[in-house]
Amino acid sequence: MDLLTQFAPSRQRWVKPLSDNQTQDDEQHLVQLEAKLQVVRDRVGGVAKGYDTGLYLHGEGGVGKSFTVLGELRRLASDFVVFNSHMTGRALFDQLAKFPDAVHLLEDMESVFQDKAAQGVLRSALWGQRKEGTIGPLPRRVTWTTHTMDAEFTFFGGIIIVGNRPIDDVPELRAVKTRIACLHLEVTAPEIRARMRAIANQGYDHAGLRLEPAACREVCDYVIEQSSSLRRPLDVRLLINSFNDRVQWEAGDAACHWQDLVTARLHERPMASADRMDRESREERKQRERAIVAEILARTQDRQEQLRLWSEQTGKSQAAWYRRRTEIDSR
Repeated sequence: MDLLTQFAPSRQRWVKPLSDNQTQDDEQHLVQLEAKLQVVRDRVGGVAKGYDTGLYLHGEGGVGKSFTVLGELRRLASDFVVFNSHMTGRALFDQLAKFPDAVHLLEDMESVFQDKAAQGVLRSALWGQRKEGTIGPLPRRVTWTTHTMDAEFTFFGGIIIVGNRPIDDVPELRAVKTRIACLHLEVTAPEIRARMRAIANQGYDHAGLRLEPAACREVCDYVIEQSSSLRRPLDVRLLINSFNDRVQWEAGDAACHWQDLVTARLHERPMASADRMDRESREERKQRERAIVAEILARTQDRQEQLRLWSEQTGKSQAAWYRRRTEIDSR
């Protein structure tokens, strides 16, 4: 028995051609989602160009809030700075003073909103009085006074706050609600599913490793299928992390199959299937795959046939084929 027969994989392939109706539905849902995202982009542009002093954007995690905001700021070539995690009120004052003309993006900064000093800085930085005859961004005077110091600056930039909770659920921020635009980015399950498929169709790159669109679609279909069975909401971050699971497996850096890695990620515990267990070490697998490459090269010189046999016998992508072939050449 030759290697191509001996090691033929028994794992199920998850590439499912979409019906015409499914494709049309995806296109319709992408149009609907794009309309929502365009409102977000326009609001971001309003802050970047000085029409608005700020924006509060909230919605479920993994629907693309930060991705959309950052993408629009970059497209506009805006001067912006990003902060996340923890910040004190004094640190917020100092950063606004350091970059008084920039857009400040605050992501998941619940801690700063609980700081009474930060609340005052935000109120001052988001509203002011325009002098008669002035044009351009609204100037806002922000002060910081203690018994040992007296500091102030004029802020011309903008503040975009991204979070998961509505602004009314954050009592500390209700005072700024009338000063800025507030948006709830609500994405439906069909819309997020269509977006995940659109992302998969572009392929994926990680640290110099390429995952082709066909492999990405396999991962996407598997994530959608498994999430549905668990009644788990779809999540773009989950899809990207699952791409990384597939890349790790294809690179030969995982003993488990990529489906087992994704399943464990979804269940948040080890869920390896006994009939899919691969008990080879990573180096043993790489050696076997190099042997398969060598046998394919000996069998045919037709590039498309080589790639077909490789995919058929290993389930891995074109990029993995070239990695193993390069290893053979280097040896």
